[in-house]
Amino acid sequence: MPTELLPSVYDITCTETETGRIRAFLFDDGTLVDCGLPDTTDALLEGIAQTDITVDRLVITHADRDHVGGFDTVIQELSPETYVPVGAELDTEYNSDHRYADGEEIGSFETVNHPATAITSKRSSTRCAAWPCSRTSSRERTSAACPMATSTSRRGSTPTT
Repeated sequence: MPTELLPSVYDITCTETETGRIRAFLFDDGTLVDCGLPDTTDALLEGIAQTDITVDRLVITHADRDHVGGFDTVIQELSPETYVPVGAELDTEYNSDHRYADGEEIGSFETVNHPATAITSKRSSTRCAAWPCSRTSSRERTSAACPMATSTSRRGSTPTT
C-alpha cells in the first residue's frame, strides 16, 4: 500500500473516493503528516507497518475530517508526539501535545502558513510550500512530478512559494 514518492517519502493511500484519494505521508525521520478518515485507520496503520518506520510525531496540516479522522487511533496505537496548527479545532478524544505557527521547526520540517499544506522540508535549499522537495516554484510542480500539485489543483488552487 505505501508508495515511495521520493527517497524517504511515502504516500500511504488509505482509500479512494469520488473526489480523490484519502492519504497520509510518512517520512523516514518518523514524521507522519495527517491521518485520514476515522474508517481508514486500519489501512493507514497497515501502510505504516509495511514501511518499518517508527512514527515519532504526527503533524496535522489542518482540521478537515479527512486529515484528522484517525488522530485518536494513531495516538492509541503508536503514541507519537502530536502537532496541530494554532487555531485548528479538533473534535477528538485526545488533545494535541503541541500547537504550531508559521516558521516553527518540527523534526526535519519547518512550518509554512499556506492554505494547501502546513510543512516544508528543511532538507531542500528553498522552501516549497506545496511539497517537501527541491522544486522551487509552482510552475515546476505538476501532477506528474508532485503529488501535492494534484491534491491542491483538485480544490481549484495552485500553491505558490
